[in-house]
Amino acid sequence: MKRLFIITLLLTLSELTFGQTASNSLAIQNGPVQKNKDGYSKDIFGKDSSGFYVLRYEGKKKYVQHCNNEMIIDKTVEIETQVRDGWHLRFHSAQQIGNQFYLFYVKPTNSSDIDTLFAKKMNSISLKAEGELIQVSYGLNYYKYPGPGLNQITVNDLHSVFYTISSVNNDKLLLITYYREPGKCKNPYGVQLTLLNSQLSVDWKTNFQPNCDGGLIQIQNITIDKAGNCAFTFNDVDFDTLIKTTGLMRKPIFDSYVVSITERGSKISKRKISIPGKFVTDIALSISENNQIITAGFYCEKSSFNRIGAFYMRLDYQTLVPLATSNSDIDPVFFIEGSESKQATSGSQNQSKNTDKSNFIFNLSIVENKNNGSIMLLGERYNMIVGTSAAPDLSGAGSADTYVSSISYEHEDILCLSFDTSGTLNWRCTISKRQFSDNDGGRYASFALVSSGNTLHFIFNDNSANANLTTGPKPEKYKPKSKSDVVVVSLDQSGKMQKQTLISGAALNCDIIPRLSISLSPKQLMVLNTDSGNYWFSKITITE
Repeated sequence: MKRLFIITLLLTLSELTFGQTASNSLAIQNGPVQKNKDGYSKDIFGKDSSGFYVLRYEGKKKYVQHCNNEMIIDKTVEIETQVRDGWHLRFHSAQQIGNQFYLFYVKPTNSSDIDTLFAKKMNSISLKAEGELIQVSYGLNYYKYPGPGLNQITVNDLHSVFYTISSVNNDKLLLITYYREPGKCKNPYGVQLTLLNSQLSVDWKTNFQPNCDGGLIQIQNITIDKAGNCAFTFNDVDFDTLIKTTGLMRKPIFDSYVVSITERGSKISKRKISIPGKFVTDIALSISENNQIITAGFYCEKSSFNRIGAFYMRLDYQTLVPLATSNSDIDPVFFIEGSESKQATSGSQNQSKNTDKSNFIFNLSIVENKNNGSIMLLGERYNMIVGTSAAPDLSGAGSADTYVSSISYEHEDILCLSFDTSGTLNWRCTISKRQFSDNDGGRYASFALVSSGNTLHFIFNDNSANANLTTGPKPEKYKPKSKSDVVVVSLDQSGKMQKQTLISGAALNCDIIPRLSISLSPKQLMVLNTDSGNYWFSKITITE
C-alpha cells in the first residue's frame, strides 16, 4: 500500500507588493510516495483538466505517467517500439499541441544524422500510441535554396544534422532542422523552420540562412505568438577562424542577432544586437503583452568575457525597428560577487589585471509585469567543470591506465534587474545561493518560479545554514541528498526580499527537482520531490 503524507506549511510574507502592504501565504502539499526503481522522471510534457503527464525512464524502458490534480500517479504505461518499413524507430520525445498529445520517433542511422521524424497520437486516457504513424519531416528537403558561393544548389544535396522540437505555446509546435553541406560535417549551414498545428499539418515552412560563412548557428530563445509569428535569437560563430587563432574561446568572436518570421513564414527580418565598442555575452528574448519583442542581456569589453553592463531593447515585431533602447554600465563585481570564479582569482596580489574572472555562463529569462509593462531580467550564474583522472594499472600485466571523466555542476546566484518600458534600469539585486553536484546534469539545481501579482517567488534547494541569508556574503554550499532545506525567496517590485523555509531538511530529508515543475494555475505550481529511494509530487499554492 502506498504511503500518503500531507505536509502543509503556511508562510506569512508581509509587504510584498510594491506601493501597498499585502499578506501572502505559500502552502506546500506533498502527494503519495512512489518507489524509485532505478529510474528518473525526465519531463513533464503536458496537462489537461484531469492532471498532467510525465515522461519517465527506468533502465532501457520508457514510460508515460498520468498524475492527477491530487498528486496521485494513477497510471503508468510503457512506451512501445514502433516499426516503419522494417525499421525499429527510436523514441524521441513527447509533446502536447493544443488538446492533442503526441509521441515522436526517429529513424535510427549509423551517424548523428536524423533522416526522418515520425509521430503518433497518444490517447490521453490509455496513454498508448494509437492510429497510424505520421511522417512529420524529412532530413532531406526537396526545393532549391541559394547559398553564398553556391549557384542555386538544391537542399536535397544537404544532410540534416538534427531536429529540435520546441513546444512554444499550447496550439503550435515549431520544428527546427539544421542542415549542412556534404563534406562539411562540423557546422550547420542553414536552418529550416516548420510550424505545425495540433493535427501536425504544416502552417508554414521556411528556410533561414544567416550568411555566417560556415560558422556555427545556434538558435535560442524561441517564441511563437497565437498568430503563428516566430521570433528567436542566434549567435554566429566562425569556429574555423576560432581554432586557427586561439584554439579556445578566450574572448568574444561572435555576433548576436534577433530574427522575426511573420506573414506565415514569408517575411524574415534580422537585426544585429550591437552596442558600440562592446560585445553581447548573454541574451534573452520575450514577447510583450502588446506583441512587441523585448530583448535584454549582458555585455562585456571586446578583450574579455568580463561582464560590465546590461542592455534593453524593445522592437517592433515585424520590422525589428527599435522602439526603446538602453545600455547601463554596472560594476563588474555585481556579476561575480560570491562566485567561485571570484574566490579563485582574488587570492593572488600578483595576478594580471586582465585575469578572466568570468569562466561561467548565465541562464537568462525575462518576466514581464502585465500591469505596467516593466520587466525583470533574471540571470542565474552557472558553470560546468569537466575533470579527468587516471587510475594506474597495478596488476603488472602491462594494461593501459584507466581514465575516468567527471562533470561538476555549479549553479550560483540569481541576478535580478528591473527595467521600465523606456529601458531605464531602476534597480538590481542578487539572490544568493550555491548549488553543487557531480555527474547528475545539475538535476537538483536551479529554481522554480511562481509569480503572484507584483511578487516573484523563487523556490530552490538550499543548505540549511543559509536559512537567514538572502543576499550578500558567500552562502554555504548545497549538495543533493544532504538533509538540505527547500526554501522560497520572495522578491517584490521594489527589490525587497524575504526568505522562508518550505521544507526543513531536519524534518524531511528530500530534494525538489526545480526543472520538473509545471504551473497548474497562475498561483499554483506542481514540482517533483525525491529522497534516497522514493519520489513524489508536491503542490505549492499561493494564497492571499
